Amino acid sequence: RTVHRPRLSSSLHESDGFSRMNTCILACEMLEDELQAALEQTGCTWPVRYLERGLHEYPARLRERLQSEIDANTAEQIVLAFCLCGNALDGICAGKKRLIAPRLSDCIHLLSAKTPETTCIYLTAGWLRGERTMLCEHQRCLLKYGEKKTRRIYEAMLGNYKAVKLLDTGCFSHAEAEAGVKRTADTLGLAYGEARGTIETLCALVSGDWDGRFLVLEPGQCLKQAMYL
Repeated sequence: RTVHRPRLSSSLHESDGFSRMNTCILACEMLEDELQAALEQTGCTWPVRYLERGLHEYPARLRERLQSEIDANTAEQIVLAFCLCGNALDGICAGKKRLIAPRLSDCIHLLSAKTPETTCIYLTAGWLRGERTMLCEHQRCLLKYGEKKTRRIYEAMLGNYKAVKLLDTGCFSHAEAEAGVKRTADTLGLAYGEARGTIETLCALVSGDWDGRFLVLEPGQCLKQAMYL
């Protein structure tokens, strides 16, 4: 799904060298709220193509799809609003293009104002949409295995987790997201909490402020897991 953004005459990109390159953004649908806010905040006019949110659950499929999108895209420069995502970006090649990507392991680190706690599950509004949410998956498990076995499965899966936290980036309705995250926490038998989010890194990504937080690949180079360490 491609979103074409109108040109803004006051765009901060107008005088920057990289703006002269034909640039496109490839992004995960999970980040749509935050990315759209970053585009508006920075005045970025690059077109965005969103890849469906369910792909992040299958790294191999995501890698294949992302490489296909990169190869088929006519832009000279592609900005990836994707993190390493379960090693999905390991092996992605720039081909004849220039690639830019956040140097982060996952989207939780991308959107968190502080280092995430390993005992917490973090959700934004983006993680509450679609047919692959945690609540939907729990319901499917109930229908397939029944209440008793589902409880055992989730106790084993979530044994190290204490809470489900709303990662509040300020880019969506807090009340609606809070209700969804609370339902998720209650269903999973975990505590509810909140954490402060940020779109600072996304703003830098779409404004060309590519410092050490980002990987910039020239044509012919490939992304490797070791680059993220």
